[in-house]
Amino acid sequence: MEIPGGSFHGHDHVLFDKDFRPLDWEAPFWALKCGLPATMFRKRIRKPKKLNGTALVLSAPAASVNIWHFFVDSMSKIKILKNAGIELDGFDYILIDSLRMPYALDALLRIGIDRKKLIETEIDSLVSADKLTCVTLGCLLPPDPWVLEWLRAVFLPKETNASPHRKIFVSRAGASRRRLISEQLITDQLKQNGFEVLQLERLSLAEQIKLFSQAKAVVASHGAGLTNLTWCPAGTKVVELFAPEYVNVCYWNLSCMLGLKYSFAMGRPTLPEPKLGRAVLNMERLGADQDFEETDRLIQEILEFTTA
Repeated sequence: MEIPGGSFHGHDHVLFDKDFRPLDWEAPFWALKCGLPATMFRKRIRKPKKLNGTALVLSAPAASVNIWHFFVDSMSKIKILKNAGIELDGFDYILIDSLRMPYALDALLRIGIDRKKLIETEIDSLVSADKLTCVTLGCLLPPDPWVLEWLRAVFLPKETNASPHRKIFVSRAGASRRRLISEQLITDQLKQNGFEVLQLERLSLAEQIKLFSQAKAVVASHGAGLTNLTWCPAGTKVVELFAPEYVNVCYWNLSCMLGLKYSFAMGRPTLPEPKLGRAVLNMERLGADQDFEETDRLIQEILEFTTA
């Protein structure tokens, strides 16, 4: 969709900008997320930053801090543009949520985008341009198969001499939520059986792609780091760990599309049942830690599944 003289505002500063009014459809989401009334978001709009020329909007909700939403929701818009015969070189500016996560700039440079054209909507949350091009693509859960095909075609190495051989455990030791209780006990035993323990936030995008493209087994708590399953070869065995407070099937769907062999393990509750029920978005439950009572049995079943 092209908007002559259009304007755009980003998604991530709604709560912190007193002079900012979000779009009406955003207000209920942020209100539910924070337990606040939607009316508090209805503030006056500040004067936008003027961009002289043409601008492309690649921003998407949550893409500033979440690698799943960055690749699946934001980057996939580029493929839609290409299918429409529109090339990135024709834009003077490209609006992206944020570059504070290292993988974001790395990915954008890999596909040939000029760093000087990038505008972070997390910083400039309201802009106007002579012509604004928007791709009306929302949150893809699950992603369409063409998204995964395009991402693999663009980002996977063209040639690799290594057959799948790595066994990977994704650690959340450095995370602030959705941590795995007794992770050290579990990883100690998995390392004795050939698993590598990775903290993905310490790796570059290129390193993550290479490691997962050589994986024959992946074990991880539910989290955006499992977006890296996109790079796995068909037949890779995946074990996803859940807390019962929050179960999301996006990586099961992704595994089915890519021909991965998927299984999961469900821990025991770590939070009391909510009084208002599960229909209300509850960020505490979304980030609940994972606790497995019988860790020896969990490890045994992981090893049996990943080595069979």
